[in-house]
Amino acid sequence: MYTIEELKDRLLSDLKEIAEELNVGNFKKLSKQDLIYKILDQQAVIPADKLPLKLSPAAAKHVRNCPSLMWR
Repeated sequence: MYTIEELKDRLLSDLKEIAEELNVGNFKKLSKQDLIYKILDQQAVIPADKLPLKLSPAAAKHVRNCPSLMWR
C-alpha cells in the first residue's frame, strides 16, 4: 500500500503505471494530484492481500526495461 508521501515523490508516468495495476478508471487524463487521490481511494477499497506488489521507483524502472520479469 502506497502512502500519500510516497506517491507525491513519484513521477506522473510511475503513478499512471500504479493506477493501471490497481484498475483505476479514466486515469490517463488526470492531473498528478487527482491521480494520487484516485490511487489512494482505490487502495482503500481493495483488500490488502489483493493489492499488487509495491515496487520502488528503481525496481519499477528495471521491470519496465526487462519485460520478461513482469511475468514472474
